Amino acid sequence: MDYDKFQIMAQRDWLAGKNLEEAAKIMYGTTDPEGLQRMVKLRREELAPLGKRGQAAIRAKKGQSIDVEGVGKLKHGGHEFVVKKKTRLYPKTAIAVCVEHEVATSDAVGKLWGKFCQREKSLVRELESSIAKYYRKIRERPDLSGIDPMPPLKRNAEVWKTLGKPEITFRKRGRQVEMYVSWSPDWEEEHGMYVYLSRDAKIRYVGERE
Repeated sequence: MDYDKFQIMAQRDWLAGKNLEEAAKIMYGTTDPEGLQRMVKLRREELAPLGKRGQAAIRAKKGQSIDVEGVGKLKHGGHEFVVKKKTRLYPKTAIAVCVEHEVATSDAVGKLWGKFCQREKSLVRELESSIAKYYRKIRERPDLSGIDPMPPLKRNAEVWKTLGKPEITFRKRGRQVEMYVSWSPDWEEEHGMYVYLSRDAKIRYVGERE
């Protein structure tokens, strides 16, 4: 088995709270017994607040399902839990709503989703203005090719055509659950386009991934 596969397996074990000492050796390259004990203790302390149900969610395998109150039934897609939802962000089709393992059983996910749904109409207008402003800022970057890959916007609403299909993700940030929306537009292929929302579903940050 090559080094990369060992790393992947170690990361999965670390995330799931299994074989922590061996996982730490591979991930962090340390064999110091005291150092390993400290790492394992800290990881167990991180996992403890999740409880049995939360830790079971972390250990879930691809195809397993979990019910998230307010959001519905999500299926494990290999890296996180996923469900398709219709939103005003992309009226054409349903988009992926992803919930990372460590927050899958948190009540905060459903509450934040509820806030998002309540504010969705207003939020779309706010996003349109904020993303258009960011787009114009990116356009000011010098392009060595001499070609303008980003046509100017006549109206803020035109920015939606440049974005494509979004994805919504719930993740752990410190001790909080955070929600963000991401796109992979042609004009920002390298860094992606991200909008992070506050706990009351208002725009906190627009730009590259934090």
